[in-house]
Amino acid sequence: MNNRSKINVKMGWAIVVVACLFILTLQVKAGRLDSSYLFNALINNTDTIPKKKKPLVKPSKPDTSTAKITVTDSLLKAKNDSINTIDTLYISKDSIDAPIKYKASDSGVLIIPTKEFILYGKANVTNKDVVLDAATIQYDQSSHMVRAYGATDTTGNPYSKPNLTQGDLKTISDSILFDMKTFKGLTKNTYLQQGELFINAQVMKKVSKDEYYALRGRFTTCNLDTPHFAIRTRKLKMISNKLAVSGPAAPEFEGVPIPIGIPFGIYPLIQGRHSGILPPAFNVSEDYGLGLEGLGYYKVFNEYLDVVTRANIYSYGGWTLNISPKYQKRYRYNGGLNITFQNTKALNRSYGFGSSFSKEEFTSTKSYSINWQHSQDPRVRPGTNFSASVNFASSRYNKTVLNNPYLNFQNQLSSTVSYSKDFRGKANLSINANHNQNNNTHLVNLGLPNMGFNVNTFYPFQKKESVGTGKWYEKLGIGYSGTFSNQISFYDTAVGFSFKKLLDTAQYSATHSIPISLALPSLGAITLSPGISYSENWFAQKIIQTWNGKKLDTTMTKGLYRVSQLSFSLSASTRIFGTYLFK
Repeated sequence: MNNRSKINVKMGWAIVVVACLFILTLQVKAGRLDSSYLFNALINNTDTIPKKKKPLVKPSKPDTSTAKITVTDSLLKAKNDSINTIDTLYISKDSIDAPIKYKASDSGVLIIPTKEFILYGKANVTNKDVVLDAATIQYDQSSHMVRAYGATDTTGNPYSKPNLTQGDLKTISDSILFDMKTFKGLTKNTYLQQGELFINAQVMKKVSKDEYYALRGRFTTCNLDTPHFAIRTRKLKMISNKLAVSGPAAPEFEGVPIPIGIPFGIYPLIQGRHSGILPPAFNVSEDYGLGLEGLGYYKVFNEYLDVVTRANIYSYGGWTLNISPKYQKRYRYNGGLNITFQNTKALNRSYGFGSSFSKEEFTSTKSYSINWQHSQDPRVRPGTNFSASVNFASSRYNKTVLNNPYLNFQNQLSSTVSYSKDFRGKANLSINANHNQNNNTHLVNLGLPNMGFNVNTFYPFQKKESVGTGKWYEKLGIGYSGTFSNQISFYDTAVGFSFKKLLDTAQYSATHSIPISLALPSLGAITLSPGISYSENWFAQKIIQTWNGKKLDTTMTKGLYRVSQLSFSLSASTRIFGTYLFK
């Protein structure tokens, strides 16, 4: 009975459990999870890239004083990535509009409280087209001001002076202070060059990229720190590569002011070819005295021709005038002429000491020099060429040139002018003139003119279109070679020199040569080649020497005399052929 009751209890509990399950599943549909539910877990709050949250406070309108700069992430996204993130940076309008590159050989110090950055030792800063080099460079971020200083060595000598370069303008100063945004600033003891002018100012203010104001300025053509000659002015305004305008100005020599002034001055600084006055340079010589050298004028006629005229003036009374035109036409020719006249008046050092001034105390010399250079582009006229290199001067010219030891000790001068033409390979012509002079012996030799004409061997009986074996006389070849030369010699110090006497020294000669050759047909194993050559020489004088029993008498007569010569030749040639077998 007990067992039966146990079975009934178990069955009762089973019925209760089944009934509960039936009640729970009654009127309930089966559900499924969408696949997106599984993947949404990858972009929940635990993702490495958090979602952008909405601000608690609604932002106001964007500040007009800031500029929005969009920066795209440089990391490449996968093609199937649905995330597209754009970062934004807000830069103040007061910031610098271009990056600054800097470097230093020693160190760089950043002072955060004062927002200063200092570079030590061969510092360099680059921003746009501005390059600054100095021993020390200090940058104030709050005011954008840059200060640059030089340094001194143990002996007190300065080095690594601030060097500021903007475009084509380069300045060297003792100290520099300027705004990195506007590039306006002040410099002290500044040196710069504009064209051929060297400008120095104790204080210089830069108001724009091309405009400068200078206080206590000095400009000269001498490139020394302490020039021999300069023009001083208190105030100066300069527009780069255009002009400079000054107030009252006065010249000075060796630091000594000259009581000759001008109320104002306008000085052109234009670069490139343009007409204008060439400033002089100051010089001191024991032989010629005080002098202004290089004073002149440059004239541009057109794009092919310009002329430079310069003069030197000395306190002892000497002067020099130089005229130098230059010409050039692209792809055709170019050259230049240089003509110099000298009237030197030098101190006679051999004159007795203590004697009163007289004409003998100075020695006067007049001399001249002519130089011409010309060259032609060979592509202008193929087969034709013309060139010239002329260097002619009086024998005393080189000795009187000031501060040029190379010319003072040069005794030989030479010149050459040549013309050549090729007639399509059939003939060629050459004409040249040369000159040589010895300034020590005063002997001048002129070769004027020297000619040469050659005709290549041609075959007058040869047919233009030959068929089969040619005739033996078609191998007859004729050529020609001729030369002509004329030599003139004279002394440039000869008394009573005239053109007639110059022609009396002329010695000319000519040579002619006509070679004739013939290649006969082979006579078996031997080939014969006969030839005839005719030559003739022309001379301007004849010398006859006779023995009178005691001495040799020489008689020279002028005229045209010929000497001819005819020669024959015959050559034979053969060829030997054989075969040798090596084992």
